[in-house]
Amino acid sequence: MTKALVWHYAIHLAKLFTVGYIFYRLGKKFHATNPYWHYLIPIWNYVILCRCARISPYYAVGYHAAYFAASVLRLVAEYLKEPALANIWLCLFILCILAEAEIFGNLAERLKKDFWLYGLSGFMAYFPLALLVLSKNEPEEALRAQPPLPDNRSDYHVY
Repeated sequence: MTKALVWHYAIHLAKLFTVGYIFYRLGKKFHATNPYWHYLIPIWNYVILCRCARISPYYAVGYHAAYFAASVLRLVAEYLKEPALANIWLCLFILCILAEAEIFGNLAERLKKDFWLYGLSGFMAYFPLALLVLSKNEPEEALRAQPPLPDNRSDYHVY
């Protein structure tokens, strides 16, 4: 039992670091100034990609909220053996696919690649995103450099 749990967590950690690195390289391609560890934070990494894709960061928040709701509904539907909840779960899961396709598709479109091919296949496996990272295409225009935070010498306190 414990060996299986160790392997389970090891696989998930490896996936987290691999996907984080792919997202980091995509961010660097768009000249995002965020360090690698920012791409390891679950919702923040998609917010950074939304900035690179020039779409609203609410796609990232909505994607994660729908994914969380779908996960909870799936567990409740299995526990209660209620088919109506399973149908709602499926609708939320499709919403997650479309939200992530919008994010990855806009990234691909900015790199002059096919929107739907990279958008929908990016959800199934992150291999197409790795191909976006390795492509020689550059975005049409780079992100503007974010001004650094002001120093804390004013009357405003930084919390």
